[in-house]
Amino acid sequence: MRTIEGVIVGYQNVWRKWPDSEDRDYSSVLAKRELREYTVAGESIVVCMRWYPAHRAYVLAGVNKTPVWHPSINNTVLPPQSVMDAMLKDLTDIANDSVTLCYWEHAYQCYPYVAQHLKRIFKHSILMHADDCPGSTELKTEPIAKYFDSVIHGNVIWHPNGELTSSLYNRLGIQDTHYVALGVSAGFMKGLDNELSVGQVFSVEDRIEQLREGGYSYDMVFVGGALGDQRAILNEDKTTALFKAAGLRTRILGVGMRDGTLHPRIPPDLGTPVAAVYLSAFSVLNMPMVGLMGTRPFDAWASGTLLIQQEMTHELRHLGILSGEHYAPFNGTMEDLIRVVRYHQEHFDETVKMIRAGYKYGMELSRRYNSKTAMESILTKARNKWKQ
Repeated sequence: MRTIEGVIVGYQNVWRKWPDSEDRDYSSVLAKRELREYTVAGESIVVCMRWYPAHRAYVLAGVNKTPVWHPSINNTVLPPQSVMDAMLKDLTDIANDSVTLCYWEHAYQCYPYVAQHLKRIFKHSILMHADDCPGSTELKTEPIAKYFDSVIHGNVIWHPNGELTSSLYNRLGIQDTHYVALGVSAGFMKGLDNELSVGQVFSVEDRIEQLREGGYSYDMVFVGGALGDQRAILNEDKTTALFKAAGLRTRILGVGMRDGTLHPRIPPDLGTPVAAVYLSAFSVLNMPMVGLMGTRPFDAWASGTLLIQQEMTHELRHLGILSGEHYAPFNGTMEDLIRVVRYHQEHFDETVKMIRAGYKYGMELSRRYNSKTAMESILTKARNKWKQ
């Protein structure tokens, strides 16, 4: 069994280090090791991962305040040169400690001055899901993408025009691209458990019976921030009046949405209140900021709640997600949304088939497109780099 040394560059709030606290000692984080086993061309390979906390360079450089964009990502606005020098020295020292694989999360604190050296000091560098979308890609990904060998991305498309994220990265200089299904929100499964009786295990069939008996408080719910023109319609007075006139019971939740924001909003509990909302509803509306395949469909499928969405690009078909089989389609108007909800309440046998198919396929997508399969593919393609 072969072992490869790797490093993850990023930051986690759970560390409670500076800038989330006054603790500037990162030694415990640097000492962490995690063994991850992969199958590569029939051979077992273990990657021994360590962490490099991105903010350590600020501390070493004596910069006592993070840039104003923390914790956002803007790689076009550079920190002091001393910070970038400290980061490059740290990563070079790590590479010299037999670390050959660099895994950079979300392009976080990733600047061209440092990134340009990655292919020189590491045998292989991987950029992990930079949340690409218009207005974000230009700040996060474009400045540094060409310095990576591979990318693992979580968006099927990056733009409302339907261009595949893999095509975007090809244009930015990365030819080796791998999609990972995002899966349920952090804390969502915990939230499902919280809603069950002691000792009870979630069952999609039990959930179906709950819906069949009318055991829900809302006909349709939406959880998501007020981002993009499509979502804005949910906040309009005429939409509220339309729902009320139709007798449609709704909750429209999220930052800037008319029914308020769900809390807590920090992982690992982000999805906990979402689960309770979904279990209180007959259907979940998925309206994109850019693409449809974020956590929302997985949350709906995992909770056994009818998913309603409008496919405007090839995004869903690209993954084998079929209209009328895994989700209920609507044409984007609020009038049609009401019609679809009422239709599926009145034709519940059709709804049951859709809930079951969505639940099954949601689990399948997470098994098919996950970080382990992506890493095995990357390691397989690059296996000559690790031959003795």
